Amino acid sequence: MAERRYCLSCMKEFSAAPIRLLLEGDVHICDECLSQIEYELSYEKIYGIKVLFLYKFNFFLERLLIQYKEQMDYELRSFFLYPLKLLVRQFALGKKIVPCPSSAKSIERRGFDHLAEMLSSIGLPSVSVLSKEGKSQKNRTLAKRLEKQEISLTSESSLVQGKNVILFDDVFTTGETFRQSLEVLRGSHPRRIWGLILLDNRVTSFKK
Repeated sequence: MAERRYCLSCMKEFSAAPIRLLLEGDVHICDECLSQIEYELSYEKIYGIKVLFLYKFNFFLERLLIQYKEQMDYELRSFFLYPLKLLVRQFALGKKIVPCPSSAKSIERRGFDHLAEMLSSIGLPSVSVLSKEGKSQKNRTLAKRLEKQEISLTSESSLVQGKNVILFDDVFTTGETFRQSLEVLRGSHPRRIWGLILLDNRVTSFKK
């Protein structure tokens, strides 16, 4: 008998099919909400590193990300990576994962680091190598997004020296936060860096 549970997105009760329990280990999303996710799964070279994009940016995922980050719906941390849990864990094998930094004010307001919690929800630890001072990129104009941000290395940077590293971010629009984070991360002298992006929101002109 399929186990019944409640979807983190729509809050409706649903039955988790045995095949999904086998593949995901646990199921947090009903089939109807899962069907609204547009997978991308493209592997591209950007800024000199290979970057794996997981999903296409759409209204459904944008709404849930805002609910998670801005409305502090902590339970949604389990929503975003679970459908691709096996793939992400395989990709992360033997690598340290470094989240792109949120500002200290954003983390304080939320009460959690949203990227680190996404990773933790599928059993992947992260390393807080980067910190950022300044404003969130949300609702900023293109010109403002392209401004230099105050990103720096933390005292944990020695943990990735000589290691294989993944730089993880939630949304890639202009890619400027990712680019600046990558530039700073290279200063910690990792062995090699890969990228992992949750949502691809690039306009055509920014795609390589």
